[in-house]
Amino acid sequence: AVVLGLAARLFVSRDIERRLGAEEEARKAKEAAEAASRAKSEFLAMMSHELRTPLNSVIGFSNVLLRNRAGNMRERDMVYLRRIRAGGQHLLSLINEVLDLSKIEAGRMRVDRAPVALGALVEDIVASFEGQMRDRPIRLESDVPPHLSPLMTDPAKLLQILTNLIGNAI
Repeated sequence: AVVLGLAARLFVSRDIERRLGAEEEARKAKEAAEAASRAKSEFLAMMSHELRTPLNSVIGFSNVLLRNRAGNMRERDMVYLRRIRAGGQHLLSLINEVLDLSKIEAGRMRVDRAPVALGALVEDIVASFEGQMRDRPIRLESDVPPHLSPLMTDPAKLLQILTNLIGNAI
């Protein structure tokens, strides 16, 4: 009985040591994961600022040129400027979406509902792909009923979804 008791005690103490070691490894792994997550969040915040600054400049200057105060720009140039501005705004929304991933992970994601004119949105998206369509043997057309009521949705997220769908299809 004494031998069985000592064997049982030895077995239990080894089991406890293994469990304590496993708990310590799990704690260290959790701390490393949390540190990596903080580093990722800091990197995203820094990069978003570094990307937004020049992008806001592109959008701002395209707005200045679109005013065409001198009246010397052709309509075709104005169309191109509107596309540059729309592309810049889309890129800015994508940068914001990358930041939203961090918000989702932290449980802080918001959905902003606003009325969206689907016809105008689709028209702008299709126009933004015109440059990519030139060298391809495919056509991109849209057929949105003309008298749709505005949709209540998140405009930026809908833009991203439709742009991704069309881009993947192309």
